[in-house]
Amino acid sequence: MDIKIILLLVLAAVFVSTWNLLAKISRDKQVFFYLVLVSMSVIFFIPFLFYFTPISLTGWVYITISAVIEAFFHLLLGGAYECGNISLVYPISRGFGILMSSIFAIIFLGEGMTVLGASGIILIILGIYIINLRTLSLKDMYAPIAALKEKPSRLALLTGLTTASYSLVDKLGVEHVNPISYVYFVFLICSILLTPYIMVKKKELVKLEWKANKISVVIVSILYIVSYLMVLFALKYSELMYVSSVREISVVFTCIAGLVLLKEGWRKNKVFGAIVIFLGIVVISFAK
Repeated sequence: MDIKIILLLVLAAVFVSTWNLLAKISRDKQVFFYLVLVSMSVIFFIPFLFYFTPISLTGWVYITISAVIEAFFHLLLGGAYECGNISLVYPISRGFGILMSSIFAIIFLGEGMTVLGASGIILIILGIYIINLRTLSLKDMYAPIAALKEKPSRLALLTGLTTASYSLVDKLGVEHVNPISYVYFVFLICSILLTPYIMVKKKELVKLEWKANKISVVIVSILYIVSYLMVLFALKYSELMYVSSVREISVVFTCIAGLVLLKEGWRKNKVFGAIVIFLGIVVISFAK
């Protein structure tokens, strides 16, 4: 995998970790994500106009499907953050996302997997699993699987499935649509789709969330769309399974932020898991 693409994805991962942390400390996570989507549509309207190009019917189909999946993604991720720690929810969602992205890439895109590529993906998934262990002792090896019975973990798994799904759609979509136009319309349509739910269920929280976290909303809006564009660029020139895997170095950054800044509990397994994830990315960098 091209080192330039890897560095781009690492930078995107830093942005992703930052906006996930800001979302976690918001008042209502689902409302926060909704405000971010609306803000993106406003902030980037003028820049979008300069890059807009006509979109084919096929392009609109991919944009719409991605937007629908993104709507579910934000509701699920917001719900998971409401009831679970970021250092638990984020690794599970991303790890499952890697697994499903690899499966989707093989089945739907016909992507081949080299030995090095497969080894790197396995290392990343293993690292994420280790991060979710309570300790590094043998008796706790099945703890992450047992944790899947709990609501935060189940929501995280569903979030991972939506991540893999929209990644597949985006990989196909950027072949038909300019990435800037693509990402703008995906988030615009996503915000429109979420509006009825927010207005019916959480209308009274919108003003409160904006008043309390408007600066965070704007910051996340910028980081979110920039990181998304970076990933779309990477998808345009690299295999889905490798892009999905390397971008998950954000798990390391997010776990560290959760442990250090949110005081979610420091354990040796977090450090060891982060090292394994890093090794997996290094291995993928040599895959062709």
